[in-house]
Amino acid sequence: MWRLLIALIGIILGWIITKKIIDFLKQDMDIILYGPTAAGKTTFFKFLTSKELVKDHDSTEVIDEIDLGDKKIKMNTIQYTNSKGKKIKFRNLKDLPGDERILKDLGDIVKETQRKNKDIAIWIVYFIALPMIIEESYLEIDKKKKETIALFTHYYSSSEYTKRVESDLNGIKNIIGQYKEGEVNSLIIFNFADLYPLYSQNKSLFAKKIINYTDNWITRAGGTSQVEYVIGSLGDEKEAEILITKTLQKIVERTNSKGG
Repeated sequence: MWRLLIALIGIILGWIITKKIIDFLKQDMDIILYGPTAAGKTTFFKFLTSKELVKDHDSTEVIDEIDLGDKKIKMNTIQYTNSKGKKIKFRNLKDLPGDERILKDLGDIVKETQRKNKDIAIWIVYFIALPMIIEESYLEIDKKKKETIALFTHYYSSSEYTKRVESDLNGIKNIIGQYKEGEVNSLIIFNFADLYPLYSQNKSLFAKKIINYTDNWITRAGGTSQVEYVIGSLGDEKEAEILITKTLQKIVERTNSKGG
C-alpha cells in the first residue's frame, strides 16, 4: 500500500516538474508594438530595452526589417530578456512604424513571425492616446500639458483618429481569428493618462471615469475574453516603470493561462 502511494506521489511530482519545464520552454514570445503615430510605441520600446525615456516624439528607428517576399517592412527589432521575470523572457520585440498602411502588412508580419517560431506566443500590443478618444468637455486636461495635444492633432483630426483606431482594431481582431487560441494575442495600452489631473489624484477613480471609452474600444477589439488592456502613462520614469510592469504582468498571466 505504502509503495503504491509513494509511486503515485512520484508520478504526480514528476508530472508537475515536467509541466514546469514545458511551461518554462514555452516562455519565449514575440511582441509587436503597433498603433498610430505619436502614441508612445517607441518610447515604450526604448524604456523597456534601455531605460531611456524619450521626452520628445521620436520616430521609429530603422535598424531591422522583415522580408515578406514582394516587400520588406522596416522596423525596430531587438533581442531582449527580462532579467527580473521568473516566468517569461522576451525574445523579439518589434516596434512597427505608425503609418496606417502597415495594417495591410500586419497579417503577413504575424504570419512570417509565426512561421519562424511556431511554438511561441505572439502579442500585438496596440497603443491609443487617450486625449484623442476622450472629449475635453468630458474630462479636463492639465493646462500645462496641452501642448502635447498639438502633437496628436498634427497627424490626425479627432474623427481621423477614431477611424484609424477602429480600422486597426478590427484588422487585429481578424488576424487573431485566423489562429488557434493563445497563438496570437492582443493588448491595448491606453496611454497619456498623465495629461489628466484626475489620474495623478486617484488612478482608480480615473479608470472608472473613462470606463465607457475604454470599454468601447476593448469591445471593438474582441472583448475582455480576448483582449488585455492597461491604462497608464510614459510621462516620467516612475510612471513608465508602472505601465511596463503592468503590461508584462498581463501578458505573462494571459499567456500562462492559455498555455501559450
